[in-house]
Amino acid sequence: MIAIRRINEEHLLDNIDWDFVWLFPQCSEALTTGMAVDLIRDYDVDVMMGLPCGKSGLNGGSMATFSNIPVASFASTWSDFSDKSRFPTFARSIPSVAQTARAIIKLLNFFGWDQIAVVYTDDRDRRKCYNLNNEIQDQNAVNSGKSLKFNYINGIVQNVTDEALLGFLKKTSTLARIILACFDSDTDKRRFMLHAYDSNMINNEYVYIFPEHAPRANLDAFRTEIPKLMRLPPFNCTTDCDLPDAQYGSVNSPYMHDAMYMYARALNKTLSEDPTQVRNGTRIRENCEMSFEGISGNVRIMANGDRLQNFRFESFDANGTRLHFGILRSSEDNLKVQMLEFNEPYTSASMWATRGGREPLDVPICGFFGNSCPVSFMEQNGAIVIPVSVVFVLLVLLLVAAVVYNIYGQILRKRLENSLWQIENDELVQIDAAQSINSSEQSVKTTSTTHSIPSVFRKKVAKNSRYNFCYRRRELVAVRKHKTHVQFTPEDEAEFRAMRSMTHDNVNQFHGLSRDLTGNMSVWKALPRGSLRDILEKDSISFDWFFKFSLIRDIFEGMEYLHNSILRVHGRLTSKSCLVNDRWQVRLSDYGLSTIRNYEKLPARDMLWTAPELYDKQPLLKPTTASDVYSFGILCSELVTEMEAFAVHKNEQNMTDDDVVYRVLKGERPPFRPIINLPANTDVNPTIVNLIRDCWSENPEDRPSMKMIRTVFKGMKQGKSASLMDHVLSLMEKYAGSLEQEVADRTKALLEEQKKSDILLYRMLPRQVADKLKAGQPIPPESFEQVTIMFSDIVSFTKLASESTPLQVVNMLNELCTIFDGIIDEHDVYKVETIGDGYLCVSGLPNRNGTAHVSQIADMCLAFHRSVASFKIPHLPGEKVQLRIGMHTGSVVAGVIGLTMPRYCLFGDSVNTASRMESHGKAGMIHITPESNEYLVNEYETESRGESIIKGKGVMETFWLKSKKANFNERQKSAL
Repeated sequence: MIAIRRINEEHLLDNIDWDFVWLFPQCSEALTTGMAVDLIRDYDVDVMMGLPCGKSGLNGGSMATFSNIPVASFASTWSDFSDKSRFPTFARSIPSVAQTARAIIKLLNFFGWDQIAVVYTDDRDRRKCYNLNNEIQDQNAVNSGKSLKFNYINGIVQNVTDEALLGFLKKTSTLARIILACFDSDTDKRRFMLHAYDSNMINNEYVYIFPEHAPRANLDAFRTEIPKLMRLPPFNCTTDCDLPDAQYGSVNSPYMHDAMYMYARALNKTLSEDPTQVRNGTRIRENCEMSFEGISGNVRIMANGDRLQNFRFESFDANGTRLHFGILRSSEDNLKVQMLEFNEPYTSASMWATRGGREPLDVPICGFFGNSCPVSFMEQNGAIVIPVSVVFVLLVLLLVAAVVYNIYGQILRKRLENSLWQIENDELVQIDAAQSINSSEQSVKTTSTTHSIPSVFRKKVAKNSRYNFCYRRRELVAVRKHKTHVQFTPEDEAEFRAMRSMTHDNVNQFHGLSRDLTGNMSVWKALPRGSLRDILEKDSISFDWFFKFSLIRDIFEGMEYLHNSILRVHGRLTSKSCLVNDRWQVRLSDYGLSTIRNYEKLPARDMLWTAPELYDKQPLLKPTTASDVYSFGILCSELVTEMEAFAVHKNEQNMTDDDVVYRVLKGERPPFRPIINLPANTDVNPTIVNLIRDCWSENPEDRPSMKMIRTVFKGMKQGKSASLMDHVLSLMEKYAGSLEQEVADRTKALLEEQKKSDILLYRMLPRQVADKLKAGQPIPPESFEQVTIMFSDIVSFTKLASESTPLQVVNMLNELCTIFDGIIDEHDVYKVETIGDGYLCVSGLPNRNGTAHVSQIADMCLAFHRSVASFKIPHLPGEKVQLRIGMHTGSVVAGVIGLTMPRYCLFGDSVNTASRMESHGKAGMIHITPESNEYLVNEYETESRGESIIKGKGVMETFWLKSKKANFNERQKSAL
């Protein structure tokens, strides 16, 4: 009636009469099903309210689904009704039991309680708590949080005996401290708690969780008004409504009011959309999606017809006052609980103030039976603790000893590192300048070895520069003289150690410091090509852009390394401090030594590279990275122009170094800086010129940083990265390629000339002798026991020469010699020499041929006679050429005489004897000795001349060689 009154006041369903039919199925499934059929078929109801008592209501809901009759429930909490595929016409104002179960699980998970006991009233009719227990079990199975362990679950019947309750509590005390209790009546709940108190289970160990309908301020007035209205028509309740238990309306009465009001609003919306849909249950349920303020609180109905319910969790203080701590908010995502909100930030002290501020545990510290209390550490581990403590003390002592040892080791390490840069004078072996310059081997000899000294260092020694070059441990080093005596601080020593350990491709190695009576000396590694200043002073060296850029990049890399080191700056960057190794790689030297530099006055020449802001006084102000960038710009201008800094001003304006320093320090506008005149046909990148001008800006803040310079270099870089040495090798490869063909051509020509030379040499000397001479081998004189020697001469050559011109004589002799040489080539004969019109030939040397030398010479001589018989003198056709030939067989000694125009000569009496045979012979005859005749008599026709006086020999019997026997070859073949 209260709901109808509100509906009428809000004019939701004007002109509509309400007829009510009350049926009480008494939670019976059969009655519920039958009465639902009666309501639909006999009473033709437009809406069904209620369907209470849990499972029995499912049958009534199915009947409503079949007839598409809307159901507005106020008591059924079963989660089955959330399935709209089964109950599309069902909507309710009371939250489902599934939401309550999720809220309880969320709360238990938050506090970390996972061992639970459950007690509930097993009311087989209403099954409110029974359903809640089942739903909690189902939700726990799919809970995304920590799964709960239900140690004890007990369903008790209504009006349970005291003994049964005490038994349950006793069992529970051994299994759980967190107890979830659900009772269908307050009487049962009160009895349960009284027995818990009697069982000493109301203390700080136990927590009891009761799911209840939240009390509201207006609910008491609402529930007291209900019995009054029930006494009025049409209910006319008198006797039952006067009973003591009937002075308040049912706990479900607020939800009944809200269900009635929900239906009225949904029907109002449905009729406004289509007046004919007054009984369309599905349509009306869809329009139940709404929110309103009901008697049970704020009512929010979702699209599926379920109510979205928030849950408060409360407790009681010592005075029995309710304490509200927070809310469990449900989400619209399948009505799952997702958020736990506290009124204030959660702390154990505030939440559990009545329990001493300590959060209860689901398992007592000593266990459920009090026999599992943790043993004290010493009782449990005493046997281990004592020896462990002893070991710990020993370890502490060892640790202290290790720390002391480490500190002592660091001290020793520092001493050792300091000893590395402290160089004794006797470690440096001086180079004698005179010896270095005048020695033809250009070397310096120590006690054990000889070192080659590069020419650049010999020149520096000769100039007596401020550097002295020595050997330290067989390595050439440059010694810089500092005329200062400084007491070094620990900071200075740390700097020297850092300098000694620096390793970078573009930073020169610092060996250390040495002291003598004149001051300190810094020792650096000496590089073979000297400094950039030395290279720029050489006019013979020409650089392409790649070469220059490689040197500039090396300087930058070295600067960047120093800037990132403990030194932070270089400070004295000049072309003299940029050394070049044998691979054309720049390495920065003369860095660091800040304390020593503070006592040194910088020469005007070195100040050409110094930033003007450091000129304030001498010694100069402390250098900065910006001042290094200034010096870098001056260095780059030197490399780009291939001239020393300010060289143009010095040459054209006859300025000294002091004049240049004065102009730079003067602060002119524009600033006085080197003139950049690029060489003709230069390939220098114009970007580097702009970078140089930025680097030497007057204002240090206007100069580029190292990072900006690197960015510029990346933009200037073309193609793949390559080292300068690779570039030089590439140029050499190209040059070598162009030389290959030229070398091949010249080699070919050389081989041709060599062949000609060999032919000529083999004509002048025997082949064996010539080959030994070519190989540089000595040719000792060689004795031959038996050879045959021949001398020949043209008879009356003087008369013929007198009748001929010199040219005709030469032509005549050349023709004869050509014929004779051809005959000689046909025999195993070596022509020793030609003297005018005479020939000297020999057989049997240098290659020994047994006795064949006699016949070889004989055959050659006979061939000579035959050839001259047919020889015609062109300019003297009437004259005949006749030869006089002598031959002898005997021993000789042969050898090469002389280095220039060497000759292969024969020595021995046999040579004289053969010569006498020729001189004592006759024209057209071959005069031979008895020794030759002895070998020829069987093969050749010889004739005795008789005895005659031979000059130098006395009386000898000699012979004439006539011819070769005609049948000798045939007889020889027959004998074989």
